[in-house]
Amino acid sequence: MNRIITQWLIGLCCLLVSQQLTGQQTTASVLLVDSLTQEPLSFATWSVPNTSQNGVSDLDGSFRITGLKAGNYEIQVQYLGYQDLTRPLVIEDGRKQRLLLAMLPDAVQMEAVVVSAQLDGQRAAIQKQISANGIVNVISKDKINEIPDQNAAETVGRVPGVSLQRDGGEATKVSIRGLSPRYNAITINGERIPATDGEDRSVDLSMVSTDALDGIEVYKSITPDQDGDAVGGTVNFLIKKAKRGLRGDVKASLGYNQLQSEFGQPRVSFSLSNRFLNNKLGIIATGNFQRANRSSDLLTASYVTTGEDSEGNAAIQAEDINLADRLETRLRYGGSLTLDYELERGAISLSSFLGRVDRDETRYRTRYRPESSRKEYDVRLRLNNQLTWNNTLAGTYDLGLWKSELSYGGSFAITQNDRPDERTIRFREDGAFSGDVDETSLVSVVSAANNNLERTIFQQDRIDNTEINTTKYTANVDWKIPF
Repeated sequence: MNRIITQWLIGLCCLLVSQQLTGQQTTASVLLVDSLTQEPLSFATWSVPNTSQNGVSDLDGSFRITGLKAGNYEIQVQYLGYQDLTRPLVIEDGRKQRLLLAMLPDAVQMEAVVVSAQLDGQRAAIQKQISANGIVNVISKDKINEIPDQNAAETVGRVPGVSLQRDGGEATKVSIRGLSPRYNAITINGERIPATDGEDRSVDLSMVSTDALDGIEVYKSITPDQDGDAVGGTVNFLIKKAKRGLRGDVKASLGYNQLQSEFGQPRVSFSLSNRFLNNKLGIIATGNFQRANRSSDLLTASYVTTGEDSEGNAAIQAEDINLADRLETRLRYGGSLTLDYELERGAISLSSFLGRVDRDETRYRTRYRPESSRKEYDVRLRLNNQLTWNNTLAGTYDLGLWKSELSYGGSFAITQNDRPDERTIRFREDGAFSGDVDETSLVSVVSAANNNLERTIFQQDRIDNTEINTTKYTANVDWKIPF
């Protein structure tokens, strides 16, 4: 214990000494934006020639230059789809300055066609994939807004190497590089979402609406700042942060369900944001609601082998056939609230994200068992409520010592998966088949059933309750030193 306390005191002293030494250095805070839209340019490559100063701009388009002696320098910035930018930089002892750099889109003039750059967000996504130190695919906010996906899992499924598991025609879980969803890590702003499944650590992503997202990152290889238990990969959802100026957005849509001949399917979302205190403090709030009819008709069958036929091939026959009509309504709603504050040499943010899906399902099923000459009828009434609530505090600080950066964070997350009073009522018909039944044909088995209600008896009335609650606390401190 004494040794641990000594190590902590030594580390604290080193941190205080480094801050004392770096506090006297000059700092230039730079914000990089598009000259036309004033949108920040993320992951741009910058450098100060004839010095060791270089790096990549942050998600909000900012970067810091520290540790330079007084003198005249230049800043060079390169970004995919933009003209290279070179600007003078004058460093004076003890002076802290803020710079705003605007880059011009690069266009190629032809005889009759002008080919310009891609959407701003997609450019940033491609730029991040190029500059990443691992295998990562990035989906930008512009791409998310383009595609009418029902939830975040549908959007992640558009990434190469990702497949989906579906329920009621809607994606719920993702598989990365062919591995089961339980081998993946799901995070929001880098902090882990607890598992929603009672049998493994997989996460149902149907709770996460794309309306609150600023982007999605899919990591197929881990780096030292990530947990090492994600064998398949990591999916990180980025929550929206406030941009400069008062901004508001409202979206609404309706749909039609042909299977149930139902018009409606409303989907509504909104966002409101602004920055205060000379653009240092940002606040953004988002909300979303959706009602969807996920009813479906189901046909499932299982077979058994009964030996070999005359040609030596395996002979099979139907053992269990299920025909079902499932009526289901899903309500998805949630929102987010994010506050961020820009410091002289860092930033800090606090975000809260809530997502919930309520499923109201009634299933009517007929089950054929020709081998035992039995037929079963059952009705299942089920409510399934799933919720995730994630609260994250994160910050970064430029130490200035060896161009290193200190990042820290913590989170408090809750997930719930409840099925209260799930009720199943079953009736059974014995001697349900008469005459010859071709058990190799599904149509023949269904057609041969007697459907005799006089021989049908009540079998069971069953009520089940399932409740899964997971609470997760995390905290981390990372010290990054570039080599």
